[in-house]
Amino acid sequence: MTVNPILVGTYYVLNRLQGHTMLGFLKPDPKKKLKKAYEEKLSRALHAQRNGDLRTHSTLMEEAEALYAQIQALENEGR
Repeated sequence: MTVNPILVGTYYVLNRLQGHTMLGFLKPDPKKKLKKAYEEKLSRALHAQRNGDLRTHSTLMEEAEALYAQIQALENEGR
């Protein structure tokens, strides 16, 4: 089976216009990494609060809010 070079070229051009690359699936997703870090911070903050360590809880919540702001910025940038 041979690959039609016209279809490959058309695919490449359409994806470049949309901001994608041909091998974009190999590129790590920064939002995914930030969401994982955000969930980890929230989990650690919850455990700190349950253990009565409110100072650590507030610090972790501030860090989680900063991560959430970065996630929102990436989502707004992608639109």
